[in-house]
Amino acid sequence: MEYIVIKYRGRSLPLEGVQASIKRLHPRHAAIPILTAKEFSLEAGISGEIKLTETLHKHSSPFEHRVIHDLSLVSTAPFQIDSLFLTPFYALVLEVKNIGGRLEFRDNPSQLIRTRETGEVDGFESPAAQVERNGNCLKAGLSQMVSIFPFSELSY
Repeated sequence: MEYIVIKYRGRSLPLEGVQASIKRLHPRHAAIPILTAKEFSLEAGISGEIKLTETLHKHSSPFEHRVIHDLSLVSTAPFQIDSLFLTPFYALVLEVKNIGGRLEFRDNPSQLIRTRETGEVDGFESPAAQVERNGNCLKAGLSQMVSIFPFSELSY
């Protein structure tokens, strides 16, 4: 089936903000290393999302589907989904990570631990917990929409 995108990924305002901040500061300002690391992290994330988009585009699906990239919604709370793959049968929430190093997924508490080659250790929110939360928010939002706009009353 044809690859149909409902919404493409837009420009990254957080990345643009970090880059603008770097340009405004003196090259030896104490915040430059922190901002540069954040810039690298944001660029890596964008690179991972682009790779996902290319993969989805290359591989066809046997059934009709739509893709929505960089979806920001409000349900029980504001939430953001990297990519949403929609079919007549299911919705697949995709959360993209582009993190190098040795990765360890922990359950209690739910987190992702990265150990770099240098031995430096970083902790991240668990992608599994993030997908679960985003899926629950999406489900709650869709339930709210159905209760407001029953499909039996809609005309196509």
